[in-house]
Amino acid sequence: MWAAIMEKAWAKLKGNYLIAEGGLVENGLHYLVGIPVFRYSTADITTTAEAEAAYDLLVAADAANYLMGTGTAGSGND
Repeated sequence: MWAAIMEKAWAKLKGNYLIAEGGLVENGLHYLVGIPVFRYSTADITTTAEAEAAYDLLVAADAANYLMGTGTAGSGND
């Protein structure tokens, strides 16, 4: 539910959905709540150790009640 509310707030802040389209999750979070934002990419994970470290990072962020979001690169055809 919160993701939809934040998306609407971000679109309102930017002016409309067309202007906000294709935005990055971290931009919306930073501007709407003024918190430090970190971005991690899983595209370069090649080993089990790297995958486990990424998982541990997510578990720690969840335990700390951090706001989190995800995204994909998309196809550019939409």
